[in-house]
Amino acid sequence: SFGLFWDEYPKRKNKIKALEIWLKKIQPENGLFEKIMAGLERDKRSKDWQENKGKYIPYPSTWLRNERWNDEHDQERTKYC
Repeated sequence: SFGLFWDEYPKRKNKIKALEIWLKKIQPENGLFEKIMAGLERDKRSKDWQENKGKYIPYPSTWLRNERWNDEHDQERTKYC
């Protein structure tokens, strides 16, 4: 499953570290892989990731380590107000 994540991540840097976090910390199973990929797709469409030729896209290891797929985005908050 890491290969699918890696292929979709727009900034492919430090693959070994990202794989280590994937295998040791995250160990995606029971629907977590799908949640990670949905979060990744959401972030790929975000303003921060699209500005300045992707300047603000974190390395995949950082995104994974900080469980950024769980982040709440502005459009999600306003949807429920």
